[in-house]
Amino acid sequence: MSGADERAGGSASATLILMRVVFWGTAVIVLGVAAIATQRTRSWLAEAERAPGLVVDLDVHRGSGNDVTYAPVVAFVRPDGRTVQFTSRTRSYPAPYTRGEAVTVLYRAAAPEDAAIEAFRSLWLGPTICGVIGLVFLAFSLLLL
Repeated sequence: MSGADERAGGSASATLILMRVVFWGTAVIVLGVAAIATQRTRSWLAEAERAPGLVVDLDVHRGSGNDVTYAPVVAFVRPDGRTVQFTSRTRSYPAPYTRGEAVTVLYRAAAPEDAAIEAFRSLWLGPTICGVIGLVFLAFSLLLL
């Protein structure tokens, strides 16, 4: 093999190693984010109380162009009789709920405005997406052996 061929092979090998390191590092970071988000959700759920809620409105967000997303605005009554209203942090198109729809609300007594609808989308979608993306990067890093 000539010197040029050896350098080309070495360059390809170095590129492959660099790609593995980048994919593996990205996988570690994204899986770490997924683990932290999962733990935070679990801790929050351990303190959460349940209450029946009602979707009272849909918050419309208009993005660039014709992009429109909706977030439910939910009201619920705490055991002390105080009514709390919050806008879900989860937006989507089409609207996931309709006005007047009954939902179960999870909230912490210490911070009732920091509430969420009891649904996979509201609680676990973020950690799940991060976990899947992290696993894809991990798989690519292993395939580049």
